[in-house]
Amino acid sequence: MSGSQGHTSSGRKSFSVLSNPEFLAEGSAISDFEHPDRVLIGGEDPSAIEALAAIYGHWVPTERILRTNLWSSELSKLTANAFLAQRISSINSIAALCEATGTDVQEVARAIGTGFGAAASRKTSSTWCLSAATSSCTR
Repeated sequence: MSGSQGHTSSGRKSFSVLSNPEFLAEGSAISDFEHPDRVLIGGEDPSAIEALAAIYGHWVPTERILRTNLWSSELSKLTANAFLAQRISSINSIAALCEATGTDVQEVARAIGTGFGAAASRKTSSTWCLSAATSSCTR
């Protein structure tokens, strides 16, 4: 979360709390920051939200800057993490099943339309590996 600071009409300092969760992948954080698929800004002060959006607007297309309330922003990040964990778990299970049956995991991925490439390229600290060149999963 970040804060935006200003002054009230009486000269007192004021600030706004914003939620600006990151959606960066290990190993590509700089590139993900420079070319985000989305930027999420949550808060209760529209002027503070717009001030931060204006900064991102120097390199992020407007349609990729999402504005929400504070708690929707935080819950969105937690939900994205949960979905990624579920996807990794599913990939692990499918890869293990493919390995046990001699099935080509890339063919299965292509056939069901998910193309594990996006998830495979976002390896996290969890203990999974899905190689594009083989159908094996090593832990």
